[in-house]
Order: sequence, then structure tokens, then C-alpha cells
Amino acid sequence: RFVVVAVLAITDQLSVDSGKVIRKLEANEVVEALADPEKDEKNSITRVKVRAEKDGTEGWVAMAGNQGTVFLVPYSAYEACTRKIEDSLQELLEAVNETMAMLKTKADDLSKKSSLGPLGEAKAELMKMRVRASKAQTSHSTLKKKIAEAQKGHAEQLEKEKARREEVAEKARAATMVEEATILCDAAAEQAEKAAATAEALVATPSGDDNPLQVMDEATVALVAAEALVSKALDKVMKENMNEIRKVEKGPFVEARRLMFRLKVKLAPLETRLKKAVEALQGARGRVAGDAQRAVADALRASARQLDMTADALFAKLSQGAAHVAASALRTHLESVEGEARLKASQLELGLHGYKAGVTRLGLLAMLQEYKRCVKDIALTTAFEVKTSGTIRKLEKGELLEVLGGVSKDETVGLERVRCRALQDRAEGWVTVKGNQGTLFIENAEKPYMILKEAAVVQKENESGSDDARAVEAGEVMEVLEGPRKEAALEVVRVRGKARKDGKMGWVTLKDRTHTEPALELTKLMICKGTIALTTAFDIASCNAIRKIEVGEMMEQIEAPKVDEDKKMTRVHIRCSNDGKEGWATMKGNQGTVYIAESMSHHSCRRSVPLEAAFASGSKVHRTLEAGEIFEVLEGPSTETKEGDMRFKGRSLRSGREGWLPMTKVVQPWNPRHLCKKPTALRETQETESKALRQLAEGEIVEALDAPAAEAGGALLLRVRTDRDGLVGYAQVHAADAKEVFLEPIATGAAK
Repeated sequence: RFVVVAVLAITDQLSVDSGKVIRKLEANEVVEALADPEKDEKNSITRVKVRAEKDGTEGWVAMAGNQGTVFLVPYSAYEACTRKIEDSLQELLEAVNETMAMLKTKADDLSKKSSLGPLGEAKAELMKMRVRASKAQTSHSTLKKKIAEAQKGHAEQLEKEKARREEVAEKARAATMVEEATILCDAAAEQAEKAAATAEALVATPSGDDNPLQVMDEATVALVAAEALVSKALDKVMKENMNEIRKVEKGPFVEARRLMFRLKVKLAPLETRLKKAVEALQGARGRVAGDAQRAVADALRASARQLDMTADALFAKLSQGAAHVAASALRTHLESVEGEARLKASQLELGLHGYKAGVTRLGLLAMLQEYKRCVKDIALTTAFEVKTSGTIRKLEKGELLEVLGGVSKDETVGLERVRCRALQDRAEGWVTVKGNQGTLFIENAEKPYMILKEAAVVQKENESGSDDARAVEAGEVMEVLEGPRKEAALEVVRVRGKARKDGKMGWVTLKDRTHTEPALELTKLMICKGTIALTTAFDIASCNAIRKIEVGEMMEQIEAPKVDEDKKMTRVHIRCSNDGKEGWATMKGNQGTVYIAESMSHHSCRRSVPLEAAFASGSKVHRTLEAGEIFEVLEGPSTETKEGDMRFKGRSLRSGREGWLPMTKVVQPWNPRHLCKKPTALRETQETESKALRQLAEGEIVEALDAPAAEAGGALLLRVRTDRDGLVGYAQVHAADAKEVFLEPIATGAAK
């Protein structure tokens, strides 16, 4: 229902333009809407179909004009009554004013007439009427004031009722808010307390169950669920609820806000406790798994010693020619180990938990080969007994040792001893683990590997000039078998001279370790010592002169020198170097004068060799002398002694081939354990489009199971096992341009 507030037309159609006016609706008429309002699109006016309560007329009316004029307002009995009263008062006021005006006019007309007779009586009556009209006017004003006061009182009562209802609603809302938050927080606190207590008990005694890893994983799930519930409760308390009541200064919400803060104080420590419990449980899980894996490694090493087999030989036996050892084969072998190294059933299960996909050669070598690092200088001796052994050499701090046997105690001196092989020179002997006073001489170390950042060539011997074994590609990983150690000092024979071709001066290497033959050899060149004629024939009496040969001019010998017995001189068949003319010339006259002599300083290059600016080899290169080019030696030969490179002997994980490499910038330490530097996909196979098992997260630790492999596009791929959940898959080490790095080897000695 609506009240008409301004006169408007009611028409028979929605459209104003095509509709016919039925009648005019007067102000204060009440109408009833018969349908939802619709818009007259052409005139942009909202109209509604109504029925007038006054006479039942039906039709369309405008709710408001397109200039903003309002025609209909929602119906209210109070407003309708007030409006009628106001209209009545207005009508009364208008009637009184009209009467007063009429009486004044009549009075003015009669004021000019005589006050006697009927006119005087009329004037008196008019005065009485004016008094009555004035009283009516006063009564109207009084009534209007009373109505205004009544309206004000009504409005105040409405406001009080509204405030009362709002207070009731706020109390109900505050009570509901507190109840819901309390229930949620109590449930979160209970679940968090239970999960944290379970986790803390497992951290304190991690191996109290047959399968602690499974129990720890279940406890971790419970911790994560409790942490999510606590986070949800905190969001409910501090975000959702507090956003609603934060600015309230009075009423029931003020107390609710105080209760919200109390709940936050209760939950906040639990959130911190849960996070710490997750971290502690993960650490305990790692220790339990690590202990079990170390027990498996000890058992494998013990079996290798019992069988007197090397790590490679044991891998060959267990893998039976395959690329990896099957989990079943590894289990069978470990179950056959006897003696102190025999594993308990729980140790076996835990130790093999991470090897469900089998063990690669890389993984098996990591378990079988044990390494130590010298932390203090110590002697490498010939025998186990300290008193009867001799010193092989002194091991220096930082040297790596491969352990060849178990630790035993020399009871005569009370020292723990272990048999080792020094990687630097493969010297074998016995080393003291720690002294009588607890001084540690050697500590656990990781098996050393090197990765090539660029392609290189490995050589057969620890000499820069030794034969090449083969080329290795960028991204290949080499096991360190021997070294690093310096090669013997290099002796390089150098000569200084001038290139005949362009007169360039400089130094060249005549001989070094990399070549068996010198770079230069003497030529058959001859040099003019005194001006002499070039003639057409051997016989000086019957020949003709071709031209004069000047002092210093170079010639090439065509035939061996001949002696002219009659003239007592030696003649030689030559070709002039500067113009190529051939002929005969006198080498030695009949008085012993030498005109042409063989050059002892001009050499021919056997192979291309750099012409360098300084005596030190490797200095700035002027240019390269080509094979066959003539070089005149002016100084030398002189020997340059160069310090040998630091080199190591390695074996490629990819191909198994061995050789020596220099320790240059392109060779860097490598570790099977990698840190995820940037999120990347862990895929099921090597194929780029293969199924993604999940995304590796930044900061996650993975362990390489095989050597890295280059993809067709240039990216480097690695088969890994995740520490977090034991998933095995393939992940990119770096993109094709090697600038975007996803996995990075953990620095040797970094915490696992």
C-alpha cells in the first residue's frame, strides 16, 4: 500500500505516451500495488499498477518523476493519520484566515458608515465575530502545538523502543558470538593439547614403537590438523568477530570484546607450541630414519668386509647387471648378514623404508663407502699396534680418508684405531681416531664428488701433457678416486725471435710436456754473408749473371754444395726467397772467403704455435705462427719452470670411465643432497609432459639417486627422492640457459 503525496494521473497502460488517463489521484489517497514496479524505458520512469481504495479504480501510476519528484510513499497508519490531521488543520487554518479576511473587509466597509441604527448593530456583531474568529485562530495554533508535542513524544517513544530492541538484539548477538567462539576455541585447545602432547612424547622417546616413522607421520598429520583448527579459531576471534565489534564503546559488545581477547591469549601460545612440535617431530623423524639407515649402512659394510668385496663388486653382485639393486635383493642380502652387524627386524624395516624403489649405484656407494676428514695433523702408520708400527707419512688437517675397516681399540695404549686410505695419494695405513685425552683427530665426512660446469678432457696420468682418456660433458659428476694433489713442476723451453713473414717479435714455446717433438726445426735456409752474383750454371766460366745477391738475403738450398776443382771454389744451387729466382752462387771463394752460409737461427714451425709478448708462457699473444712458417731465433733456448696444477683422478657416474682433471673454476664440489632454491615440478618420468607427482617447495631437501642427465633442450635433470615424504621422481636442476636454478647441491658439511 502507498500514500499519494502529490496529485498524479492514473492511466490504463504502462507507457505514459500511449496510456489513457482514467482519473486524477488526489494527495493522501491510499492505493494498493497489484504487481511489482516496472520501468517505462522510453521515459525512464518507474511505474506500478495500483487499485485506489477510494473507488477501486485500477491503472498505472508513476512512483516518481524523471526529475526526482516523489508521488508515492509506503503506507503507514500513523503517517496516514498524521497526514489527515495536518490536512484538516491546514483546511481549518485556511477557513479561519478566509473568515478573518472577510470580516476585516466588512468591518472596513462599515467603518465609514454611521454607528447608529442597524449598521451600528451590524458593526457590533462583526466585532463579536472577529473575536470568535481570533479565538478559533488561537485554538488552531494551540492545537497545532499540542499535535507537534504529541508527534515529538511519539518519536521519542519510537527511538526508545528502537534502542531497547537493538540492545536486546546486541545482547543476543554478543551471547551467540561468545558462545560460538568459546566452543570453537575450547575444541581447538583440546585438540592442540592432545596433538602436541603426543608429538612431544614421540620426540622424547622416538623408537618406542615397531614402526615409529608411521606413528610420527600420523602425529604430524594430527599436529597440522590441530594447527589449522587453532588458526581457524583465531581468525574467528580476532578477524571476523573483532572486525564487527572493535569500534564499539558501550553495551554488551564491550564485554564480548574482552572475552575475545582472553580467548586469543589462550590460543596464541598453542599455535606457537604446535609449530615447534612439528619442527621437533620432523627432526626426530630424521634422526630415527638416519639411525636406521646408518645401521643398514654398517651392516652392508660389515657384509662387504666378510665377503672381501669392494663396493663396486657388491653392487654388481646385488644388481645382477641392472641399473639398480631391487629392494627385495637388498632385503635378502641384509637378512643374511651375521654377527654384531645383524639388524633387528625393526631396524631393517625402518632402514629400508626409504628404498622401496630400490638402490642405485650412487646410493649403494654412499652406504658402503665411509669417509673421514683430518681435523688435526696425525700419522698414517703401517700397523694397528701403535708401539710396533712405523710412520708412512703425516696426514695433514683437511685431508680426506676412505675407511677400509671397522674401528678397533689398541688395548695396550687405549686408543681407537681405524684402517684408512688417503685420497691424496692412495697411501694405506692405520690412523688414531682420538687421543687419550679425547682429542679428535678425524671426523665423519661425505664422499667427495665434483661436477663439471663446462665440457672438459680427462687425461690418463696426473700430468698436463699425458694422453687424453676421453672428453666429458658439462653436467657430468665425477667420483673423486685420488687427489687432489699437485702435479710435478712443468719445464717449458722458450725462445725469442722474429717471424719472417711480418717481422713480429716475441716468444714461442720450443718444447713442453705436452709434445714429444720441438715446435721448431732447423731449415735448409742459407744467408748471404757477402755480395755475390747469381748465375745460370755451375761452371762460372760458361754461365751468365742473373742478378746480384745482397748481404743478408735469404735463399733456399736446392742441391747440395759442389766443389769446382779447377777454380778451387764451392758452388751451390739455390732459390732466392724474396723473388723466387733460381741459379748458382759461390759459397766459398778460392781465397777462403765465405759468401753464402747455412743459417743456424732460422727455423720452420712443425705445428701452429702462439707468438707471445713475454718470456712467461701464457702471456699476451701477438698472433699464431702457422705450420711451415719461418721463425728466426734471436735469443734462447731458455727453460721456464712452472708450478704444477692441482689435479684429481675421477670416475664418471654416468659412464664409469676414469681420468685426471685439473681443479679449475669449471670444476665444483657436488653433493647428492640438494636444496630446492625455487619451486619446480617432481615428475614421474624424464619426459617433460609426464605426470607431475607434486611441486617441490622452496627450502625442501631431496637426495639424488642417479647422476644428472642433460635433456635435449639443454636443461639438467636429476632423479631424486624427497626427504619429506620419500617420493621418487625427476626434477630439473636448472633450465636450458643454466641461469634459472631449481636445485642446488648442499655445501659439504652443511646440516642435513
